[in-house]
Amino acid sequence: GTVAIGVMYIYVIAKSIQWGINIDFINKDSDSYVPLFKSTFMALSGSLSLAYFIHNCIITIMQGNRNQENNTRDLTIAYVLVAATYIPIALIFYTTFPLPKFCISDNFLDNFPPHNIALGVVRCFLLVQIMTVYPLIAMFVRNQLFTFFLGPGFSYSYRRTFCLNVLLLTVCVLVAIFYPRIGFIIRWIGAISGLAYVFVLPCVTYLVCLYKRDRLTWLQALFHGILIIIGILNFISQFFN
Repeated sequence: GTVAIGVMYIYVIAKSIQWGINIDFINKDSDSYVPLFKSTFMALSGSLSLAYFIHNCIITIMQGNRNQENNTRDLTIAYVLVAATYIPIALIFYTTFPLPKFCISDNFLDNFPPHNIALGVVRCFLLVQIMTVYPLIAMFVRNQLFTFFLGPGFSYSYRRTFCLNVLLLTVCVLVAIFYPRIGFIIRWIGAISGLAYVFVLPCVTYLVCLYKRDRLTWLQALFHGILIIIGILNFISQFFN
């Protein structure tokens, strides 16, 4: 997975150097024009909510850390590396993309010429990355589902695990075949799951704990109520993008 990201990084930088800067904030008639504000910006907040929602997998990841006392350090390094991977690539690609920005495809590699040999190599590395990352994501899903339905002390069953894996693969393949709009899927799943895991459940749980301890104040209730409202508005806004 790490090698695949490195190869993709190099490929994007090479193409960006070839394209040059293609972004304009002033001339509205330019193909490279990008407005500083668009009413559809809430679509990005849905995707961002998914990023926060994925954080619930961190506990599962860190449980396998051999030295638990280093969790804070290791997690900080991981966040820095992820930021160093996604942010530069996004900025470089967006500012150099030679066509109008609305032509950018949900599938990142579809934005490049399909018959390029280098792109074929990148796709092969991406396949390797998917083959290594998918089992990890499937483990998160399996662990959380089994813990929720069977309890924390559940015992693994090969038949149960096999059935869940088949179900996950089937759903993924069907979505890839019949509805490969990954951007739309990400923002909607992010808005729905983010509403529950990011905005509602943490705030409600915290408020209930304060209430049971008789330490809940109106200011705390107001602040967390506003956070919940923001999550609800974020979800509703996806209908208008």
